[in-house]
Amino acid sequence: MQGARLKTLFPLSEFTVLKHGLGIKWKGCLRPNPISQLYQVSVTYFQGKPPITKVHTPLIIPDGKKLPHVYSQTKQELCLYYPKNNEWYSGLWIVETIVPWASEWLYHYENWVVTGDWKGGGIEHEQPREEDVAIAIAKEKFSNRLFKLLKNRYPRT
Repeated sequence: MQGARLKTLFPLSEFTVLKHGLGIKWKGCLRPNPISQLYQVSVTYFQGKPPITKVHTPLIIPDGKKLPHVYSQTKQELCLYYPKNNEWYSGLWIVETIVPWASEWLYHYENWVVTGDWKGGGIEHEQPREEDVAIAIAKEKFSNRLFKLLKNRYPRT
């Protein structure tokens, strides 16, 4: 359903079903205002997990600065909402929340590049520690292996 709504409102976008229908990846272009450039953005979503939103267009980062409100500087993974406030949950449409929030983030990003001042609000947070990222990746790999094992052991009939 999420993918169909995204594709309907963004007919020139790309849409891919992931992991046997358990997730989706949408890739489209956003222009935060009429004089902005186009930014290629993707949203990857697996049911029960928060969407991951990335900007694939290289972003300008002024000397000595770091991108504000991102989970990853190198992957340009955007922080669009505060998870602890339950501002997004799987009952909401990505096209009505995450996509407009990404466009708003890009609007504030463009102003930040010019002024050096982030006006997009939000709560300051640190980048995840490398060891926390490694643990999360290990847990994800374990979960994937367990899923495959169980799927092979108990195939659908």
